[in-house]
Amino acid sequence: MSALAKALWQTSPARIDLRISALKALGTTFFAFGGVGLLLPLVPTTELWMAAAYCYARSAPQLAERLFAQPGIGRELREWVENGVMRRKVKLFAIGGMSANFATAAWIADLSGGPLITWAAAVLVIATYVATRPERSEVLAGRIT
Repeated sequence: MSALAKALWQTSPARIDLRISALKALGTTFFAFGGVGLLLPLVPTTELWMAAAYCYARSAPQLAERLFAQPGIGRELREWVENGVMRRKVKLFAIGGMSANFATAAWIADLSGGPLITWAAAVLVIATYVATRPERSEVLAGRIT
């Protein structure tokens, strides 16, 4: 297959429609699981809604705007999706929530061995990712583009 044919294949309307549909479905799944987190304290609502906003911003902007309009979390979601930044307070809240979630669930489920280590590693990777996101002040100061 020639380079031109590959380029056309990768940007065909059917392929783009499939990607948009998949992102919209994934966003809806994240949003639904985040909604469950409003009732179950061990499900991370904020992180799942951040993922939903990211997916919606790339597939269904009207749904992303509805999330951005929510009091309390909308501003943070917008800054995350549009600029990739998190305020320090948000980072601390997210990492603290993940840590408390992990500790509580590991204690309740009496996890040990492989599952505990795997989950701890996943929490550590996600917490590191969150901690290393730029803060709004760094972006405004021009230190991060």
